[in-house]
Amino acid sequence: MEKIISIARNCYKHQFHTKTDTFIQLALEIGALGDIDALAEANHLAGNFHQYNLDTDQAKIFYQKAIDLSTSEFNIAKYLVPLGGLYKLKGAIPQAIEISLDVKNKLENLDGELDDKDEKVRKNLYGAVLNSLDNIYNSINDFENANMY
Repeated sequence: MEKIISIARNCYKHQFHTKTDTFIQLALEIGALGDIDALAEANHLAGNFHQYNLDTDQAKIFYQKAIDLSTSEFNIAKYLVPLGGLYKLKGAIPQAIEISLDVKNKLENLDGELDDKDEKVRKNLYGAVLNSLDNIYNSINDFENANMY
């Protein structure tokens, strides 16, 4: 898993330009060696690459693979966040809202159940999903719901 994290940092450093595709392929190969969590993270990384490069269909496929491979509610919530954003980007507002509310509920249910490192990530994700819900509702002029987040 540490190799996947190192590769991910390199990809983010290069802002997912074309040359990072090589790093992502390496991450997928490493993940395929038997570490399911690493493979899920590699698929999440590949989804980010494709979303950044506006290949939303491929991004959705990789995000869904990451979710399907995940073995914990925390990781499922973590991988659903960008999928909700992807649906908003594609204009599928009802799906974006549904996914974002699902993530919000999952993250609320995990409060107090994670180690310090993951709890910090959970709090950041929770803030991000609340912001996403606010932005989604604002984009459709539903200000009453937007004000709730």
